[in-house]
Amino acid sequence: MKINGDRMLSDMKALREITDTPRSGVTRFSYSQKDQEARAYITRAAESAGFTVRTDAIGNMFIRFAEAALQAGEGTSAAVKNVYSETKRIVVGSHIDTVRNGGWLDGVYGVVAGLETMRTLSEDGTVTLPLELVNFAEEEGSNFGSTMTGSKFITGIYGEEELDKLRNDQGVSLRKMLQRCGFPEYKREEVVWDFEQVRAMLELHIEQGPVLERKGLSIGIVDVVYGMSVLEVTLKGVGNHAGATPMIDRRDALTAAAVCIGEAERIAKEDPERDNGSYSRQNQRFCLTVPT
Repeated sequence: MKINGDRMLSDMKALREITDTPRSGVTRFSYSQKDQEARAYITRAAESAGFTVRTDAIGNMFIRFAEAALQAGEGTSAAVKNVYSETKRIVVGSHIDTVRNGGWLDGVYGVVAGLETMRTLSEDGTVTLPLELVNFAEEEGSNFGSTMTGSKFITGIYGEEELDKLRNDQGVSLRKMLQRCGFPEYKREEVVWDFEQVRAMLELHIEQGPVLERKGLSIGIVDVVYGMSVLEVTLKGVGNHAGATPMIDRRDALTAAAVCIGEAERIAKEDPERDNGSYSRQNQRFCLTVPT
C-alpha cells in the first residue's frame, strides 16, 4: 500500500497559500480568518473522502472513518459497526496554526500526512482501523500567548476559567473568540480525553534542527523532548564616568553577563549527552566566577 504523494504535496502547497503574509513565510494564527479558511479546506478534503469531521469547544478538529456497514452473513442485512467504540483508537495529527512568518511544513505536514494515510487506507478498503486524525488548536500560542492551548484543554490542565483568563493582544478573551468562530459551548466532559481509550499517538513532523542531516539520516523517532526553563537573571554593576575611570576599576554588568553567556554555552557543548537531551543533574548546577 502506497500513499498518493502528489495529492499530499498538493494539499500542503494549497495550505501554504492560506496566509496573512504572502511570499514572506506563513502567518496563520488560530481562530483567524486564514485559520478558518484552512480548516474549511481540510474539512472539504476529509468529507469528500467520506470521513466525518467534528470540532470541539476549543477548536480541536477530529477526523474519523465513517461508521462501516458490514454484512453479517449470507442473506443478512448490513449492520453499522462503530469501530471507535469497540477498541482503543490510534491518534495521528499535529496543528495548522503558525508563528508569524513561519515555515510552511511545520505542523501542516503531520495533519496532511494523517489525512493522506486515511485516504489511502479507505481506497484500499481498510476502514475498520480505529484511526483518528487530530488538528490541535492554538498549538503555537501566537494568538493567546499560551502554547499547546488545545492540548492543555484536552488533558485537563486548562479548564473553564482559562476561557476568560486567556486574552489576545486586542484584549479579546478566548471564550469570546471561540463564540465568534461558532464552536460548541464548552463542556469539560466533551473536551477532556479519556486516555484509557487511546492506544497510541503519532505526530509526523519535519526536523527543526540539523541533527538528522548531520548524521545522514532521513527519519528519526523522538523518544526524548527537551524541557525548557526560562530564568531571569539580574547582574548589577557600578555606574561611573566612562572617560575618567580606568578599566581595572570598572564594575560593568555587561562584562559579567558576557562571561555567564559564554560559560553556559561551553557547558552545553561539552555535555557528553547533548544530542539526546538527557542532561545530568550535576550539569544543571554550575558555579561562575565573574568580575566583581
